Amino acid sequence: MPKSILIVEDHEALRSTLRNWIAASFPDCTCVAAASGEEAIALAAAQAPAVVLMDVELPGVNGIDAVRQIKILCPAARFIVMTQHDMTQMVRGAHDAGAHACLAKQDMHTRLLPVLREQLAEAA
Repeated sequence: MPKSILIVEDHEALRSTLRNWIAASFPDCTCVAAASGEEAIALAAAQAPAVVLMDVELPGVNGIDAVRQIKILCPAARFIVMTQHDMTQMVRGAHDAGAHACLAKQDMHTRLLPVLREQLAEAA
């Protein structure tokens, strides 16, 4: 069964770009996408993703709280949290919630694929 990657990003253009890029880069994985924390929690409950790529700033349930809730539903999932704002504060909150890696959005073009590859290798 292929590993699944859940992409959570509220900006439609970025969500679509990430999904296409990740799907092309990891053809053996299934990619699903959510636009909100609530949608991500529901998708995670239904699909048990191996890796969750989570934006921090989401409408409704924010990314940190979504990580906490998904971690309960899918304890084996690996979490990569991303933001375009204050990395210092976000990293602390993300790691406390159970994230395995944190990325600044401005670094995604160089860091996302290696970090995603590493987290997929660690996924059960």
